[in-house]
Amino acid sequence: MKRCNALSYCTARVINFNEQWNAALARSTWIWLKNNDFPNEGQIFFCDGPQAKLTRIVAMIRERAQSVLLIDDSLEMLLSAFDALPNENQRVLSEHLTLAAFGYEECDQESTLQVIPFPNWAEVHNLAVNRPKEINHGEGQRWQPR
Repeated sequence: MKRCNALSYCTARVINFNEQWNAALARSTWIWLKNNDFPNEGQIFFCDGPQAKLTRIVAMIRERAQSVLLIDDSLEMLLSAFDALPNENQRVLSEHLTLAAFGYEECDQESTLQVIPFPNWAEVHNLAVNRPKEINHGEGQRWQPR
């Protein structure tokens, strides 16, 4: 798989009280991604929770000036974290982030954040090909899987 600078892996599996566990998790995550041909090993980010993950994504949007597609299975936690962000960060995410809710057949949560269902990996083609306007927020920008 060729290198793709727009592709990143961002996880919120960090616990604040155990540095050894975090180091082991980071090492095993990096090895798993490498063994599964993740194309951009320099774009792996570890965050200490959903709010930090969303804050990191805001920074990525600002740095890259691109819309972002986040595939995540923690819909409720991310929506709660979104509500706790500063208004400016909420605005950036509302305009430039699409959250593909992994494991969900329907998404009826009320949020200014764009959320679309992503029931399973068999639907990845539909997500990337059949929903480009939703993912791009109608701006013709490229999206970034996370």
